[in-house]
Amino acid sequence: MTKLRIICQRWNADQSKLYQPVLEALLANDITSDNVLLQKDLSNLCSITNIPRWWMRAFVRQIMLDTTVAQEIDKSSISEHTCLPTGFSSLDHALGGGLHFKNVIELCGKTNTGKTEFISNLLASYILHTTNPSVYIFGSTGSFAPKRMHDILQKHNIQTAVLSQIEFSQVFSIRELSLSLENLGALLAASTREQSLVIIEDLPSITAEINWMSSEIKHLTEIIKSLSKLQNMIIIQHNISKSNLQPKFETYWNPMIDLRLYFNKQAEYQRAYLVEILKTRYKASIYMCF
Repeated sequence: MTKLRIICQRWNADQSKLYQPVLEALLANDITSDNVLLQKDLSNLCSITNIPRWWMRAFVRQIMLDTTVAQEIDKSSISEHTCLPTGFSSLDHALGGGLHFKNVIELCGKTNTGKTEFISNLLASYILHTTNPSVYIFGSTGSFAPKRMHDILQKHNIQTAVLSQIEFSQVFSIRELSLSLENLGALLAASTREQSLVIIEDLPSITAEINWMSSEIKHLTEIIKSLSKLQNMIIIQHNISKSNLQPKFETYWNPMIDLRLYFNKQAEYQRAYLVEILKTRYKASIYMCF
């Protein structure tokens, strides 16, 4: 049990301003902890506080997300499958079995260097290795639109019925992406599902101008990191050259990344790619081809 005031003290200025009236109304009715709040029906909460339903629902979702992230996860409840094979043996070997859950993974490189193909293979691997797969895709390019996903699944001889487990969301601004991810976090915090796969398509395609040192990016990175702590794997596709990775990412973006892979298609091999591990928490080789 955690006091609501303590939870709310962790929020940023915008969240505090938005939810302060809801908090005060709840406290005035002796609803002072997350346990008491989450045991009550939403309609009842709205009735006794005179808070609009949409406002109360948003507050409850935020509390659910924050309390789940703050809890120390019992090791016995974690699935034994803590990493996902990529399908490329040399890369899996270098990374200790594959890509790890509870990680934020960034796939960098210029366009047409193999990032989308890599994610396609990873999606197939995830669906094949997971009993109850759940995939959430956010972006604006359509690289993983339903028709494209249908073709990917057929290519890997996977039943296309699993498309019902894949949710697509189009977003066209950093603010919209942040809100969508916050809502997803609240949903997953209340769900019994573990180890979801969250894919964020190329950020520069979502918005033309990005200030990587802005409060907007800071807020986005906090949300993404919180999502990863809920046993999820976050894959971010980023069309960017290596020379543009520094130094503007240093303030908020880089500290969030657990693994950064840089893709570079080799001209002399039509179907070969060079993958460079630029950042990892795990001991790994620096170069390998697949």
